[in-house]
Amino acid sequence: MNVHSHQQSTLLEVSLDPLLSFLDGCEDSPLDPLAFAITAEEAGADGLSIYLSAKNANVRQALMQTMSQQFIGRLKINATATAQTLDIVSEIRPANVCLVAADGGSDERFVPVDVVEDFLLLQSFVSQLHRNGHRSSLFVRPKPEQIQACAESGANAIVLSAEHYVQADNNAMRQQALSELQAMAIESIRQGLSVQLSGNFNYKNIVALASLSDVTQINTADAIFARTLSVGWNVAVKEVKAILVRSGLTQRA
Repeated sequence: MNVHSHQQSTLLEVSLDPLLSFLDGCEDSPLDPLAFAITAEEAGADGLSIYLSAKNANVRQALMQTMSQQFIGRLKINATATAQTLDIVSEIRPANVCLVAADGGSDERFVPVDVVEDFLLLQSFVSQLHRNGHRSSLFVRPKPEQIQACAESGANAIVLSAEHYVQADNNAMRQQALSELQAMAIESIRQGLSVQLSGNFNYKNIVALASLSDVTQINTADAIFARTLSVGWNVAVKEVKAILVRSGLTQRA
């Protein structure tokens, strides 16, 4: 069990997707994704995630299978709501499955689902996940109608996209986006959902987002992977974890 998990700070989920994308472009790389996963947890990560993308699907599935056995209860699979996904997660048996939509412009990226438009499909998929013993979450834009639909679907958690905040051009827009995220986090809690944030964060983003109340977990990848090139994977994970711990201590002071 992660030694940091007892602290009342926002949890850190580390995505291995940037690392896997990097390795996809390298032939005969000596880097071992499993070793990176182990190091991430030792450095403070509370959870790990992988996107079940079409690119190099067999390699990713094999890694997920190994990780689901080694990181029991701490591996989340991001995946689209398809029959193939259900077959794969039934075999891999991760603790958590987050439903996302495929990014039509990239095999390696995903975007928020529209729970309102695809409600019946997602509700049915969530029910099947629960029957098979998986916890579920939905990756959505921070809009009231999406939160209500997510709650009605029966999902355990909601993952709010923070891209509007990340992409804001000025401080006024950032503050507005941050206020919207806070309001939607509060509404999600009111609807009975645990709240996570996900986006293409940098260290400054994470400091601001970690200050939000009612957010239980921040899911990140790009900030850590970019920092790894300078200080190494272990230190990069520790730095982000330290930001979340300090924020938690500040909120309780």
